[in-house]
Parts: sequence; structure tokens; C-alpha cells
Amino acid sequence: MRTFLFLLLLFFGTSVMGKEFIAKGKTYTAMGNYQITICDHPCVINGDTLKTFTIMYDNSPMEVVVGIREFKNQTTYIVTSEKISLTYVQTKKHFGVDKIIEGDDFNKEEFYHQKILTSGQSEKESLKLVAAYFPFLLKDNQKKLI
Repeated sequence: MRTFLFLLLLFFGTSVMGKEFIAKGKTYTAMGNYQITICDHPCVINGDTLKTFTIMYDNSPMEVVVGIREFKNQTTYIVTSEKISLTYVQTKKHFGVDKIIEGDDFNKEEFYHQKILTSGQSEKESLKLVAAYFPFLLKDNQKKLI
């Protein structure tokens, strides 16, 4: 009986949660802490299936989707939300925001501050930087928490 309950709880828990956890951290903004999971539905661009992740914030209903597209000399992180869509680029030399794809209501000063965030690093660390720095680009998220 105990085994049955354990298996039932295990099945129920994994079917409810369903998303594979990647990382969590702080944004130091009003949006609160973030959590990164693997997205249930991968993005497809020009026939290429991208590694796709979802970023959720504690104090916001907004979900941010990140698709990772690898090229010969760089990796592009395509970041989409209900407010803006943009790309971050990682090369061997740097990681930072590249361009705004859609949306004009963003913090332009912060955009230029994020052009080079760090030197090259792992995919997981880059995702964590996207999750932590993305809220600063939103105009309605000007409150910074310390």
C-alpha cells in the first residue's frame, strides 16, 4: 500500500510539474526571483528545432521564452515575451544583448549597458544572465530592489 501511494504521488507530482528544472536565481528587480525550465514546446525557425527554455518570475505572470540557435562562430539566444522580443549573442569573446526584434517600449539606456555583459561561458550561465538582466530592459520595471 505504501509503495502504491508513493508511486501515485511520484506520478502525480511529475505530471503536474512536468517541466525539467534548469536554474533559479535573483533579479534584484520588482519581478522577483526567476526560475528556468525546459519548454514543453520547442521553437522551430526555418525548419530548425531550437533548444527552448521558459523563464518565470515570482512576482509577474509574464513568461519569457528563450530559443537557442547555434551558428559556426556564435550562439544566438532569441528572447520573446509579451512586451518585447530581442536577441542576446554569445561569441568566444563576449556575451550580451544584440538587437531588439519587436517592441519599442524598452529601456534604451539599459539596452546599451547590456551590450557586453561578460566573456564567453556555458549555456546554463548565459541563460541565467538572460533571466537576471532581461527585467531591466522593461520600461515598466524601473524599480530595482537591493
